[in-house]
Amino acid sequence: MVYIDGNKDVTRTLADADIATIARRAGPALSKLSLDFVPHLSDAAVCALILYNCTNIRHLDLRANQTISTNVLEALVENVKDRLEFLSLSLSADIMQRAMVPESITGPEHAWSFADFALVVPNLVSISLGGENNCITDDLVVQIATNCKHLVSIDVHGSIRLSHPSLAALGENCARLEYVDISECLGCEDRGVVALVSRCGALKSLNLSGLHIGDDSLSVIGDCLRGLERLVLDSCWRITSQGIRSMVARFSESGCTRKLRRLSFIDCISVGVDDVAWCRERLHPSAKITGSSVVPFV
Repeated sequence: MVYIDGNKDVTRTLADADIATIARRAGPALSKLSLDFVPHLSDAAVCALILYNCTNIRHLDLRANQTISTNVLEALVENVKDRLEFLSLSLSADIMQRAMVPESITGPEHAWSFADFALVVPNLVSISLGGENNCITDDLVVQIATNCKHLVSIDVHGSIRLSHPSLAALGENCARLEYVDISECLGCEDRGVVALVSRCGALKSLNLSGLHIGDDSLSVIGDCLRGLERLVLDSCWRITSQGIRSMVARFSESGCTRKLRRLSFIDCISVGVDDVAWCRERLHPSAKITGSSVVPFV
């Protein structure tokens, strides 16, 4: 694996020539490549790396690189579509403009989109497209869920256009899911969360921060997620103290309170510090529980 972190000052100066050198030296033996926060990397350099040098890439991390276009997705499909398992991608302007599902994926005039990519990577197990955006749609997530049935992890946080169809499709098609981040997906409510949770019993980490959900979701979480290790409910203003306590009580009844190591309900109007203490008495001694109440806007 090659890991290049642009948060480190030494890598901020990395350019295409440096990546080309790495690619030539690693060659087909390279299966994992992380280029997150490398700001000067061009679209052409990544395409060349995939097409001509590192043809066995299984894990590709391109977070915070805004130069990446759908050309990279096409290169991945051309060379590694049957091998690619992990993709983390910032949504550049080009990808955002072409994020919608096309009417057809054939023809000379076709503008290649992310939906096309989702159709041809059946072995993908982890995908991260999170970030404040309005281009990730229900149609796109339904495509991903329908065609990538081995998904274990999906991060689409901040996708404000997602709603019930996305979560229902993930629940119906992706029973192996263990890690889901749909925080700040403001269109997702109880009905969608229930559809997801009730059919994805393997979930270990679930981030629902900022969603308009209430105690109905907590009830199903308590009933269905026996292996849950991390649950984040920050700024879910509709959940109540009763809902939190009922969920934890359900965990206790099923004997899975020893597994939950992280529970957060910060900035929830009807849940406060008393509930933190109550939960601590019933969860694992090492569990990190955070919560605070806020005064609602009048």
